[in-house]
Amino acid sequence: VGSVVLGGKLTRTRYLNMDITNSIAKAICETFLDERRKAEEQGFTSLDLLDYIYAVLHSERFRKVYLELLKFDFPRIPYPTDKEIFWKMVSFGSKLRQTHLLETSVFNEIDAESITANIYPVEKADYCNGCVFVNAVECFHNVPKLAWNFYFGGYQPAQKWIKDRKSTILSAEEIKHYYKIIRALVETDRIMKEIDEVFVF
Repeated sequence: VGSVVLGGKLTRTRYLNMDITNSIAKAICETFLDERRKAEEQGFTSLDLLDYIYAVLHSERFRKVYLELLKFDFPRIPYPTDKEIFWKMVSFGSKLRQTHLLETSVFNEIDAESITANIYPVEKADYCNGCVFVNAVECFHNVPKLAWNFYFGGYQPAQKWIKDRKSTILSAEEIKHYYKIIRALVETDRIMKEIDEVFVF
């Protein structure tokens, strides 16, 4: 679903193939709802379909099967056939989407106490024993190795973020943002493992 402004009003436009959507609805014995689901309504929405697809694309098993295709094209997303699995995948996809937008409550727990803002320039990006060194003096503490080495697409976000800021001086907001990225990568790894316990195609 996309949003456009027409005559000063925000209008939502659906970009779904309704034949496919209706086939999915029939397969999982659910009703497709045009707009945001109300508390008393039973059925799935466009956002639920997006979250399902998002979860599928974060399945390690799926990525391995379609490794070559993912490099230059879009692999076929398997249609859901089981209602229970569909809703579990929707839940995983929703958590991933909110995590990648840095919108979940886990980010409220972050305490960026370990590095001094507005003083030391970024000179390097070295990892050692849970610390990400940005120069000879300062480092980010408590960074799991899996987050440091985590690949997202063709690059490693925890490393690229530091390298992109070489010769700059980090602000307090940037420091907190980096800790959010680390937490997001850890959460992504955890949710991806949960997806592969459920998703079979």
